[in-house]
Amino acid sequence: MIDMFEEIVVGQTDEFKHKITEKDINVFCELTGDDNPLHMNSEYAAETNFKGRVVHGMLSASFISTMVGTRLPGKGSLWYEQHIKFLAPVRIGDEIRIWAKVIHKSKSQRIIVLNTIIYNQLEKVVIEGEAKVKVLEIRKQEKKVDVKKLNDLDGSKGAIIISGASRGIGAATAINLARKGYAIIVNYRNSESSALDVVRSIKDFGGRALHIKADVTNKEEVDDMFSSACNEFGAIDGVVNNSSAAITYKSFEEMSWDDMQLHIDVQIKGSFNICKAALPHFLKNKTDVSQRKVLLYGHD
Repeated sequence: MIDMFEEIVVGQTDEFKHKITEKDINVFCELTGDDNPLHMNSEYAAETNFKGRVVHGMLSASFISTMVGTRLPGKGSLWYEQHIKFLAPVRIGDEIRIWAKVIHKSKSQRIIVLNTIIYNQLEKVVIEGEAKVKVLEIRKQEKKVDVKKLNDLDGSKGAIIISGASRGIGAATAINLARKGYAIIVNYRNSESSALDVVRSIKDFGGRALHIKADVTNKEEVDDMFSSACNEFGAIDGVVNNSSAAITYKSFEEMSWDDMQLHIDVQIKGSFNICKAALPHFLKNKTDVSQRKVLLYGHD
């Protein structure tokens, strides 16, 4: 199956049209329970400043979902955030044009940001906003790996702790190292379901993995994670510092130092905490620390 995410480029646009009907409003009212007389009662609406019935704003906006799920980016897309302004009323019989443009693409996170605008038949903007969409990755069938055979060839392999391993580069690194015979600690802070998905993917091909929740900026939580890893798998053979704070899309004018400090705390302090926690375990195993695997910077 072709990964359509790779084909999407910044600046790409798409559009389609839909004529709003009485049936659309009735179905929306029945589905949502929104029977506001401004939308449903002609006599009432005629007495308002609008001088007639107005289509539910979210009915018109719902066609952004159609754009996201079927056109741009298309199938396999998760619409997870929308900023929206309702600028003009939509009436029964109006033909609206739903338009979207890609204004940002994050390859590492598989996120697309869209400028979304809805026009009426007079080319008047009735709705405008910005959509954020996660393009899901189709999981390929994993080929079974004989991890025991790898261990027999390469020697007994312990665990590698990977921070921020629930998705993105961290998840890919976890799966790659598991295929080489290492036991993997999939560290996460919030995304337990995603961390479990990574663990299942590893176990599906015969690998060893455990998910552990820990905030890498908290030394006690990091120490507890190392203790749990040792209890489960014995020796720790390496760490991968991959955690990153969530990236928010802001202009520089909107940013504060707190935004910067958060990334410093997670990426630098977090890496420091993990390396400090790893060192005693390496020394206890009486192994040349220089031979242990420590990757300081990654991104998830």
